[in-house]
Amino acid sequence: MNNTVLKLLTLTFLSAFELHSQQGWFWQNPLPVGDGLAAVRFVSATEGWIPTEGGQLLHTTNAGTTWSVQSPSPGAVITFGSGGGPNVSFLNAITGWVMGFLGGFDNPSGAVLYKTTNGGAAWAQQNVGSGTFGFAVQFIDANNGWAVTGNGTLQNLSGSILHSTDGGTNWSPQYTTSANKVILSISFADASNGWAVVDSLSSNPISPSAIIHTTNGGATWTSQLNDTTTGAFGAIQFVDANNGWVVGDSAKVLHTTNGGTNWTAVTNTGIPSSSKNRSLFFLDVNNGWISTGASGGGNNVLHTTNGGATWTTQSPGTQYEIFSTHFVDVNNGWVAADFGGIAHTTNSGATWTLQSSSITNNDLYAIAALPDGNNIWAVGGDIPGGGGSGTILHTANAGINWAVQSIPTTNSIQSVSFTDVNTGTAVGKNATILRTTNGGSNWVSQTNPATGTPKTLWAVSFTDANNGTVVGNSGTILHTTNGGTTWLTQTSGTTNNLFSFHFSDANNGSVVGDSGRILRTTNSGTIWTKQTSGTTRRLFGVFFTDANTGTATGESGTILRTTNGGGNWASQTSGTSNTLEGVSFTDANTGMVVGYGGIILRTTNGGTNWTKQVSGTTNDLWRFAFSSTNTGTVVGTHGTILRTTTGGVVSSVQENRQTEIPTQFVLEQNYPNPFNPSTTISFSLPKSIYVKLKVYNLLGQEIETLVSGVRTAGEYNIEWRPNTLPSGVYFYGLTAGTVTAISKMILVK
Repeated sequence: MNNTVLKLLTLTFLSAFELHSQQGWFWQNPLPVGDGLAAVRFVSATEGWIPTEGGQLLHTTNAGTTWSVQSPSPGAVITFGSGGGPNVSFLNAITGWVMGFLGGFDNPSGAVLYKTTNGGAAWAQQNVGSGTFGFAVQFIDANNGWAVTGNGTLQNLSGSILHSTDGGTNWSPQYTTSANKVILSISFADASNGWAVVDSLSSNPISPSAIIHTTNGGATWTSQLNDTTTGAFGAIQFVDANNGWVVGDSAKVLHTTNGGTNWTAVTNTGIPSSSKNRSLFFLDVNNGWISTGASGGGNNVLHTTNGGATWTTQSPGTQYEIFSTHFVDVNNGWVAADFGGIAHTTNSGATWTLQSSSITNNDLYAIAALPDGNNIWAVGGDIPGGGGSGTILHTANAGINWAVQSIPTTNSIQSVSFTDVNTGTAVGKNATILRTTNGGSNWVSQTNPATGTPKTLWAVSFTDANNGTVVGNSGTILHTTNGGTTWLTQTSGTTNNLFSFHFSDANNGSVVGDSGRILRTTNSGTIWTKQTSGTTRRLFGVFFTDANTGTATGESGTILRTTNGGGNWASQTSGTSNTLEGVSFTDANTGMVVGYGGIILRTTNGGTNWTKQVSGTTNDLWRFAFSSTNTGTVVGTHGTILRTTTGGVVSSVQENRQTEIPTQFVLEQNYPNPFNPSTTISFSLPKSIYVKLKVYNLLGQEIETLVSGVRTAGEYNIEWRPNTLPSGVYFYGLTAGTVTAISKMILVK
């Protein structure tokens, strides 16, 4: 009996079962992610976890020098909120819980709690009741824990506290708020004494803000404080049964030394009254940190070493709001911020080191990709809340590295089009048109009929190096036949702002814009004819696969479909109320749409059904480009760049570990080989080590990461099921420390 067959037969005696996946979409900017970060929790000076709003988990075993990205439920759309929580709770390096909800903020579909008993190698879903949202979880030992859920809609929400005495297997409700009030944060000092803050989620909080308290593990809750002063509560923490803190908006800091019988307003922090205090962490009665700052910037940390008698202000260097703070001792701590910001200190916060990076924080509005799969340009410029400058990014290696290109304008760039590796055009605000003939090494401004006006040019596309079209505000349509040396105005017949267009061939094209406006040409734009869209909502995207079959997207989840060149448009069910922006199809049936709140939708039947994909972000997404059927890039707000090599489809990878400790490092031939639809890759580790197992195509391009993270000594069997890849020769490579091994496999379909 050969060794491979023997290993398959011994799966009955596995000591651990782990499920991982290759995320359909993965981050290229910012890194490690660019989403809002929730509660940061470390179990030691080296190992920690951070949930993200996009439903992912960041994990580090080297104090944050590197972070791996995981999902507790591959393929499921999950949201982990970034409130006071906390929404993650670890007892030690092995046992932990994370709380969130299925779906997104646009379509929440139930609170969800995941538990791991093997350090995050596997997560099991636990039944936490029928709440719509999952906000917080805290366990004080292996059995006793509390969870916070929200019930109803964001516009009419109530909150509940639930209790488990068996590690999360069963939950019983303990407390429910009145309508329009939720539990924003909880803190238990022991199995009996706990506190929670109650407030509203409205931008105009409904007074009063409240603190409730239990002395019997939540069996009964009593009100300790009804606060009518300005500023909603945000987070609460007790270090023992007597000493606790509450922070919130309007520079609010409250302190108690008698279990909440009396609360004192702390007014000596020195921060402006407009400050938003989002998080706090106290190691003991003396040493504590509070994150503070204005929304969108200026975020700092207040530090005290004497229980709040005096405070010093620290600057971690994160650009956006700090949502969470955690220290494992008086020296080692981390902050987690909006849009992926992570900072680390080893000296109590005297100095901080950023552990996140970004080539740009500007919004990115459009993207152009060449068929080679390597050369991609992304454009943008604005920063939400003000600021920013015109931005063009370029990668020549499929997004592994991005570089900022120099442009002769500060105007935000809204769209870009390349016909080859050298020739491209970009357009933007204040009638900006830029042209390059050397791949963006140099960009020059082009004069056009709108030059000198404040018009925004929203979209550009060239069919070859010479022939191109631009659309923009006030019904603007421009056309060139000589690469932009001269631009001529085409008569649109409308004063509506025009946001997007698409030509299926040299003659047939459609434009969409404000108030449901759709224009159609069958003669390259010589004549544009108005069509009836059936909606007054703004339309932001349009794509035709041929002269007849097209799709348009817009506000409030609008998707329209035509099969007769726009003679009739029919509404399709998108499943979201979020604004939808970019749309593209690879054929009449297979297409994709992106939009606000990290929405990515995919159809394989012409839009009869749209399926939400796991994007891994709640950031607004604007446009995308595919260089092949499965390989594409999406861009969005705050410098978001996402990449897929699987068409956005999550391919499952089942990992099994055996108890026998090997004596040497081994990567075995996959079995079966050739294979269809799945194969098993086995490897052996003689010691605990950081491991990466990746799949590559014949060109050496990375296709999937099957394993990434620390694995203990043992024999591993990885079942791989490539759902979207074509037949061909592939390579798989294993790196463990300084050792690397590569082998070949053949997929036959």
